[in-house]
Amino acid sequence: MQWSALFIAFMIYAWSAAHSPQSTLRSPASTKILKGFNIAWWDTHYGHQWNEGSFSPRKVRELLDLAKNSNSDLVRIWLFEDSGMLQFEKDETGMPVALREEYIPNVLYFLKECKKRGLKANLTLFDGNAYPHERLPESQQRGWWWNVLNNKYAMGTWFLKAIVNPLFDAIDEEGLKEVVAQVEIMNEIDAAVKYDIFANDWISAQAFVCQWHNVFKDRKIQYGVSVGHAGAYKHLQNGDLPTYCSDYQDLHLYNDTGEIPGCDWFKKAAANGAIFQLGEYGQKNPRFDDDLQTKVTFSFLNNARECGFQSALAWRLEDVRPGHNREARHSYTAFGETRPAYDTIKQFQAGSN
Repeated sequence: MQWSALFIAFMIYAWSAAHSPQSTLRSPASTKILKGFNIAWWDTHYGHQWNEGSFSPRKVRELLDLAKNSNSDLVRIWLFEDSGMLQFEKDETGMPVALREEYIPNVLYFLKECKKRGLKANLTLFDGNAYPHERLPESQQRGWWWNVLNNKYAMGTWFLKAIVNPLFDAIDEEGLKEVVAQVEIMNEIDAAVKYDIFANDWISAQAFVCQWHNVFKDRKIQYGVSVGHAGAYKHLQNGDLPTYCSDYQDLHLYNDTGEIPGCDWFKKAAANGAIFQLGEYGQKNPRFDDDLQTKVTFSFLNNARECGFQSALAWRLEDVRPGHNREARHSYTAFGETRPAYDTIKQFQAGSN
């Protein structure tokens, strides 16, 4: 009788184990993702943070110390954002001819400080949000960017040779290539398509990515582009981006739940070898709210891990702007202190979550 009871108990256990709810079969909580922050630019020097008068070695060290102390792996910084041509030396017509003299040394300083702290860098070249008509009307300046991005009159080829190659040659020569984990060719490329800076919408955007990928493929640096925000994940699912010309795909999301739409699709694609990064995440609500930021941060990190993403980068480590309660709602530091969500990132995967 006793053996019979034991046998029945064992059969019930075996049946229940074989018929576990689907939710228990999701990615285990021990699955690691790379964590990090967008630095993007410092203070309010958008588009000219590498220039003399804006570049601050002290600020670089301060921000990288914050990133390191959060147990981060990766920081993202922008190179040629904005359409104002602030990073370039110009000819008599006002068109760029070379990088400013101080530009490369300042980027190298940043990478050396990353190396000292064991941090990797994502270097993001262009910003797809920089080309709306109201900011960049029909003009010589818009025409110049149009020519570069569409390789009209071989201007894209010229930009790679005169602007990009000198920077990455210097990175190689300084032994810093291993610090550059990723090159993002364009931030939120879907915005550039929306703003008509590509001659033939996604067809031209794909040609742009495929031209530029050769440079970074030869340098053996992982490269990709990003899309954002609401609904942008569909560009990944619909095949708008040339996955055959990129190593990873980058999605940006802002909402107040931390949910990632299409999680099952991302998980399946990741299982088949695709690499995804949640390159920006944060709350959508405009209020400055520690509790909301903490909740959203944990949820995005947890969901990114569950959905098969390789990495997740919070927007933004320090986001000081006038008119946003002194400190912008997205900032993980405020009033000289780190906010509670900073500790959420620090502790994520370090404990039992």
